[in-house]
Amino acid sequence: MIADGMGSVYSRFRAVGVPVEMHVYSNAHHGFGVRPNDTSPEAKWIDRFYEWLDARGLLETKVSP
Repeated sequence: MIADGMGSVYSRFRAVGVPVEMHVYSNAHHGFGVRPNDTSPEAKWIDRFYEWLDARGLLETKVSP
C-alpha cells in the first residue's frame, strides 16, 4: 500500500521543523480525484493541497495586465 511508511516520513519532517500535514483517505484508490465527475470527498484532495500551498505563501500570484 502506498501509505505504508508515510507516518515515518511525516514524523521525520516534523522532527526537523518542516511544515507538513498528512491526510489519509480511507476509501481512496490510486489516482483518486483525477476524474472530472468524481464528487467523492477524496476528489477534493487537490483543493486541500492548493489551500495548504497558499497558506504558506508558496503559490505565485498572477498579476493582471
